[in-house]
Amino acid sequence: MTADIPTVNLLGDAMVPLVRAAGALEADDLPPFAIIGGVAVAARLGRVLRATADLDTVTDYRYAPTALEILKRRDDADYDPADPHTIFLAGIQVQFQDVAAVTDEDVEDLEPKALLYVAGHAFALERATLMTISAADGGGPVEATVPVATAGALVAMKLHAYLDRRGVAGPDKRPGDLWDIYNLLLFVAADAAEDLSLAGRLLRDVVASTVEQHLIDGAARARTVLRSSNDERYQAITAAELQHAAGDFVARLHGRT
Repeated sequence: MTADIPTVNLLGDAMVPLVRAAGALEADDLPPFAIIGGVAVAARLGRVLRATADLDTVTDYRYAPTALEILKRRDDADYDPADPHTIFLAGIQVQFQDVAAVTDEDVEDLEPKALLYVAGHAFALERATLMTISAADGGGPVEATVPVATAGALVAMKLHAYLDRRGVAGPDKRPGDLWDIYNLLLFVAADAAEDLSLAGRLLRDVVASTVEQHLIDGAARARTVLRSSNDERYQAITAAELQHAAGDFVARLHGRT
């Protein structure tokens, strides 16, 4: 660990096993990977927004052996070949998304939702930076120093999740994705816009147009999604607040601030 690697302390007992699982990924022989999902959002914001029970990652599938092939040799690993993208480490589910670098030419024929998925996950792996994630345990702090997706990559991936869950039943998944997006845009808009300035043009453009469509022009509908949750924090967000956070982010992305 060096002074150049930021440390974030995440409160809550539920974070301890997640950080322990992240620590299992510090092995020197693991292929390139990055933490994404709820743990990454919490790390970039410096606080836990909502409960999360698993650890989501991206990894470069072109390496042999794969991350899963290496990790399943651990004594605390539980791996089911029927679910080839998931492993349990010390009781925590760790999911891997296989990615590789892409160019604008590789994704130019994809529709926006698919482009967000493919280019967003590839960008997450490409631009991830090391962070030390710490959680409190009765015996002292538990730490893991791992690559974490940047704020801009998280916005792209969360936008995909929000669109992809449109037909999913249940009160929490889609509102939770939107809650994550709102907080990323509200608190780390400058970082996210700076991150995405280094992405391919098509990913930048589709992030901007999706935010404009669903959080600015579609703010009233987005508020309805938030209000469908049982979480009072989600329900309290107004359409105007969504538009303000989204508008500031889009302006930064277009270099207008």
